[in-house]
Amino acid sequence: MSLNCVVFEPGTLTDFRSKRVRQDSYHRINNDEIYQSFFITHTCYDCMPKSGKVVLLDARLSIRKAFFALVFNSVRAALVWHAPTSSTIGLITISDFINMLIAAYDTKWNSVDSLETSSILEWKDDLLKQNGTKNGSIGSNIFQLSPQDSLYTAILTLIDRKIHRLPVIDPLTHDFLFLITHKRILKFLYFYIYDLPQPHFIHQTLDELKIGTYDNIVMVCKSRL
Repeated sequence: MSLNCVVFEPGTLTDFRSKRVRQDSYHRINNDEIYQSFFITHTCYDCMPKSGKVVLLDARLSIRKAFFALVFNSVRAALVWHAPTSSTIGLITISDFINMLIAAYDTKWNSVDSLETSSILEWKDDLLKQNGTKNGSIGSNIFQLSPQDSLYTAILTLIDRKIHRLPVIDPLTHDFLFLITHKRILKFLYFYIYDLPQPHFIHQTLDELKIGTYDNIVMVCKSRL
């Protein structure tokens, strides 16, 4: 084990969840694993906002109406409900609408007018035929988590599945609770970041940690008329 360790009571990580711990028990955690341990000991429920807005769109709704539903409700994503099967079949986001416009521009659709009349379900079926839903949020399977799943599990799922939003569903009632995102997880960490020991890498630069893209960057310059 590395000598770069910190020793602290388990309550340092778990008192936010109001769990009693033995005062004479200690855990030894590698300094660079502080945040990992923090996410392991906290659940998605801990990250749930006190209040929020849930938007559920019927799969038969036209794409045009779905777009305005997101705009009017000031949300970036909504669950898609399939009435015949009484189940949630996917998640539609602002990225999906961008993909629809690109598809229309590339003449994959008959015309842009198709976006006015086609339903979410029709677009989903078209997406299935084209790429097997690998490039879209709406698919035959929707990835979801339980409120009791750890934030560490949520982070791994977001990374492994290459997605930006993950629904948290109550396993008993199957009710949708909220969407967990990278931003929400980082915000939750920020609330307690000064109560935790700081790992060594927190003092390094982004360049030193190789976070971000620094090579082969494509730039769009202002066009000259």
